[in-house]
Amino acid sequence: MNTKFDDQRTDKAVEKFQMIAELVKDGTDSAQKKELRERIAAENDISIRTVQRYEKAFREKGFTGLCPGRRTGQSSKLPEG
Repeated sequence: MNTKFDDQRTDKAVEKFQMIAELVKDGTDSAQKKELRERIAAENDISIRTVQRYEKAFREKGFTGLCPGRRTGQSSKLPEG
């Protein structure tokens, strides 16, 4: 197993969690969540939809849901030949 790759995945998940931590706290009403999503998106230069995806992934799968699924920059296609 590639521990460097695993460390990178964990680091990315930590970054995502730090973005949404305030959003996934219990007791936050829907108006506050909407404002938080907008603020998080603006501060991190990402879309509100991305924030929503991070939130959904965390609620469904916990911290593991925030880990990237595959290596970025690699195609799943076979090389032409």
